[in-house]
Amino acid sequence: MAKPETSEISRPIAHLKPPSEFDVDVSNVAHSWKRWREEVELYMELAMVGKKEETIVKLFLYIVGNQGREIYETLSFDQEPEERSFKGIVEAFSNYCDPKKNETVERYKFFTRVQEAGETLDKFITDVKILAATCNFEQLKESLIQDRIICGMTDSTSDSSDYEEIKMVKVDDKRKPEISSSTKQFPKRLYASITVGKQPVNFQLDRGATCNVISLSMLERCLGKVQLKGTTQVLKMYNKAMGTGKFDEQYHVTIDPDATPVVHPPRPVPIALKDDLKAKSGNHFKVVTEPTPWVSNMVIVRKPTGKLRICIDPKDLNKATRRGHSPIPTIDEILPDLREARVFSAFDVRNGFWHVELDEESSLLTTFITPFGRYRWLRMPFGLTSAPEEFQRRQHHVIENLPGVVAINDDILVIGNGATREEAERDHDVKVYALMRRWREKNTTLNADKVKLSCNEVTFMCHLLTDEELKPDPKSNLRDA
Repeated sequence: MAKPETSEISRPIAHLKPPSEFDVDVSNVAHSWKRWREEVELYMELAMVGKKEETIVKLFLYIVGNQGREIYETLSFDQEPEERSFKGIVEAFSNYCDPKKNETVERYKFFTRVQEAGETLDKFITDVKILAATCNFEQLKESLIQDRIICGMTDSTSDSSDYEEIKMVKVDDKRKPEISSSTKQFPKRLYASITVGKQPVNFQLDRGATCNVISLSMLERCLGKVQLKGTTQVLKMYNKAMGTGKFDEQYHVTIDPDATPVVHPPRPVPIALKDDLKAKSGNHFKVVTEPTPWVSNMVIVRKPTGKLRICIDPKDLNKATRRGHSPIPTIDEILPDLREARVFSAFDVRNGFWHVELDEESSLLTTFITPFGRYRWLRMPFGLTSAPEEFQRRQHHVIENLPGVVAINDDILVIGNGATREEAERDHDVKVYALMRRWREKNTTLNADKVKLSCNEVTFMCHLLTDEELKPDPKSNLRDA
């Protein structure tokens, strides 16, 4: 006797490929969920026949992926986790991804839809049908669609008879807007018709809003949980004050004419530093090929950042150098400026000595020897006996006639004075802006990592400056001052 035919699947289908993870990072989450739900329900029906509900739920949570499980953890259920059903979980996801439409809002959008300038009739009819799908018109749906199309058409070449011909146009679900509205007022959009290339085009008038805003809940419905990232953009005002600058005037190293030039042989370089040294290149020194009367040894130092700092050991050159003997201020000289100081800012000139460009003759005097050949400095190198005094002289020239600004070596201090905190802040800000403008004019650059702006206390030249007193900085070694 033949068995009766049945439409039910009595056993699971083996080796059936499961659906891919649910992707929430799409522009139309509701449409994506609708298609994914159909696929996963079909898979469960074919592959999980006879399985326990608990097993089906666990498989669903596995298939839905990491983003889906994050959404699942935010959903509300009446049952405990072990009592939840596959059907209930799917419905909860549907409510999350495709929330219930506001019928009044959807009908408002339907009845105010008109054909826009330049819009094809096919596209207009398709859009009207999409809008009607969420209006719950029931038996009146077809007649209202026809009325809306006829009333909203602006194409002079079309009439009501065109509707019968285009009635069969497919509704493209991908164009269906899935954004719900909860506002109680429905202001009309304002348009102005402007002729562009002999074609009238409707432009929406700008009402002056500074940005487009949606609620956080709406954002999460569209994109899921959004992980904010740190900005990669910088608001720029005095951005040219960062990097390595250059003073206008070149520096000439004066040598005693009776001094005897000295040429030093190369010193051995530790093997651990040799590869890094060979790869080291810079814009502040260049290869020397011609004979030079002075050749100094090289000194290399590993900085805390791991990079190499290349210096020279010009001990013989220093003995022959005639110094300018420019005075370098001390911390004691700024004490009178601290009587009403309440706000401080501290800056550090980036690669201070490198702001001083050497002339050709002086550059050749700084030639140094390495295992890979000779090089000469184009900027003032560390180790030159006249470097601190010359740099201080130029620093003083940069900040000249700027009240409340002190420069000692490459450290800059701005002092805000006032009887009250607010008064001191105003005084401080005026001085900082003046200093920034001066730096920009003089092409001086700063170390952005060492800026201390508008502080109650700062460390300056191994001392701690506060609005009450000046005292040694416990974290500094005064011998380094």
